[in-house]
Amino acid sequence: MHRAATIYNAGVDAPNVSTARRRYAERLVAALRPARNLAGVAAVTQAAGAEVDQIVTILEQRARDEAGATLACRAGCHYCCTMRVTASVAEVVALADHLRRTWSSQDLEALRRSIEAYDRDVRENDPHLMSIYPRLCPLNAEGLCRVYAHRPLACRSFQSLDAEACRRRFIEREMVPVPQVTAIPAMSGTVASGLQDAAEYVRAGPRVVHFAPALGEALKPGRIKDWQQGLDVFGPYYLVSLPDHVGGR
Repeated sequence: MHRAATIYNAGVDAPNVSTARRRYAERLVAALRPARNLAGVAAVTQAAGAEVDQIVTILEQRARDEAGATLACRAGCHYCCTMRVTASVAEVVALADHLRRTWSSQDLEALRRSIEAYDRDVRENDPHLMSIYPRLCPLNAEGLCRVYAHRPLACRSFQSLDAEACRRRFIEREMVPVPQVTAIPAMSGTVASGLQDAAEYVRAGPRVVHFAPALGEALKPGRIKDWQQGLDVFGPYYLVSLPDHVGGR
């Protein structure tokens, strides 16, 4: 095991991680009741993303100081972007609303078509959505995430100490371990759990959904309004469990 993998949460007080789950659950519930407020949902998910980024920054520095390790993640390295990504309903809705407000109708339609092709390909080759199937995320273009500032918490918290291990695991599908600072997904998961708890509590959708196809559904005309009115928009994209290689993603 890489020494940096043993870096845990001791001394990581700045993000106040111990209360994160309850804080984000309470904040999101307030944004979802009595009406499902898109601006409120966006504010909560943005704050959650910023907190996860802070966790990653603090623990990356500790890994460097205590174990001489540096994260291998760099712009353009996108091996992990072939993994199945999970997200909370709040993250999907917030991103879909952002895209509908900032992208052209032509770009949105092209993205919907890309997501449909992605979902069809994955389901045909991995019908149970439980194994690694190397299909690049439809939000990735030329190795870069087109929604990087608004990416899911799972993407923010996934990190690697060895890019070659990622290539072998996610592209070649070799069953090799990807060394990580294990505290990062563990601690970031408390933030994500808060968003999931809130959705479950107010019956705003499943705890966890398959990110890309759920986003495609949310981008269809009228579907965000349907969700705001209480319809079960994301039920078909519910994921019961995660494969052991995902590590919170």
